[in-house]
Amino acid sequence: LDEAVDVFSAVLEHAKNDRLVYESRGLVYQDLRLHVKAVDDFTTALKIDQHIGENHYHRGESLLRLGDLKNAILDFKAALDLNYADPLVFNARGMTKRALGHFDEAIDDLTDALQHAPENVEFLLNRSLCFLDVDDPGSAEQDMHDAIAVNSRDYRLHQRRGEARLLLHE
Repeated sequence: LDEAVDVFSAVLEHAKNDRLVYESRGLVYQDLRLHVKAVDDFTTALKIDQHIGENHYHRGESLLRLGDLKNAILDFKAALDLNYADPLVFNARGMTKRALGHFDEAIDDLTDALQHAPENVEFLLNRSLCFLDVDDPGSAEQDMHDAIAVNSRDYRLHQRRGEARLLLHE
């Protein structure tokens, strides 16, 4: 990954206005968990072309990791407004809304993500967390049941289903 950063940086010395190079280096920075640098690269890419929803999404992901929840939400909204409808955007925005305490809105976003990818275990797990936040252990248990049907070896799913069942019987 460090070599990729070096290569992309060398290319930028000769092509300072190449949006794809900034985007690519930003993705590498994300992989390296250097989110401040990733935000800088995605911001530069968006200055070159602000109509690329994918870059709004990627910048939003880094902003989320940096704890800048309000700006992350704005980027996820911008991505969706530009018709970038990858289910990861709905998932990320849902988890950001959960972090902000907007649980019902988070459930709506995660439901949208699951409409595009109904067997995505992470989306089911995330929505189950939100269902527990709003004191709906039955729905949380159902999500974990559905997730276990996809991947019965993931211990987190069994643990979350057990937590939901305990709450159901309290």
